[in-house]
Amino acid sequence: MRIQSVSFALVAAALLVACDDPPKGGAPAPSASAAIAAPPVVPSPSAPPAKAAPAPPVVCESGPTVTFRQPGLEAEVRTKLAKPDGALTRADLAKVKSINLVSAPTDSLDPCVYKHFTGLHDLFLGPGELQDLTPLSVLPQLLSLRVAISKVKDLSPLVRMVHLDRLDIGRTQVTDLATVGELTDLTELEIDEDMVTDLAPLSKCSKLEKLSMKGTAVKDLRPLLGLKKLRKLWIAGSPISDTHVLDPLVANGLKILNQ
Repeated sequence: MRIQSVSFALVAAALLVACDDPPKGGAPAPSASAAIAAPPVVPSPSAPPAKAAPAPPVVCESGPTVTFRQPGLEAEVRTKLAKPDGALTRADLAKVKSINLVSAPTDSLDPCVYKHFTGLHDLFLGPGELQDLTPLSVLPQLLSLRVAISKVKDLSPLVRMVHLDRLDIGRTQVTDLATVGELTDLTELEIDEDMVTDLAPLSKCSKLEKLSMKGTAVKDLRPLLGLKKLRKLWIAGSPISDTHVLDPLVANGLKILNQ
């Protein structure tokens, strides 16, 4: 009897151990906490980009001498005045007739200087990041102006330049020629590679003799039909639909150059 009771106890203990082992080949039973789905992770909204601080206002000197902020401008003025040394005054700037900065990058215009160029007739600016022509609005006497190869889009500061004879706004961001249409003394105009589509404003430029509009988006030349003095027209790279609309001007001496 004693041997039987010991054997029975050993069998019972083995059965208890077997019940505690996980089943072979099976995944462990999920815990109660794992059975509850975790809430989705919601990303926190990103902060809006900080706005660039506005540029501080430019304070212009009130004395008779002039300080230059635009690269290349002082050197050009000294060359034109034959004054390599010494202070430059407002009276000096009034004597300058022309400024050629085509070899100097032009990214901005000095708002304190241009108002003193009261005798300036010709201004040729170099290529660059220039966008704002406002400092030139004080030069209604200009006869020639070049602002090509820039980021200029707004031509409204030029509206008072009613004596302007030659204007180069090629390879800029200009799309609207409304202001140009008010410059009725123009004889030469260049709008190459501008995204201009409508030449209608130019119908008022009755003195126009030369127009270069290579690589524009213009298709219709009919707005030019009334420009009796037009002698040369460059249209290469523009999707012109029909040049024959200008046959009356061709008979009057106009040359249409598609190259």
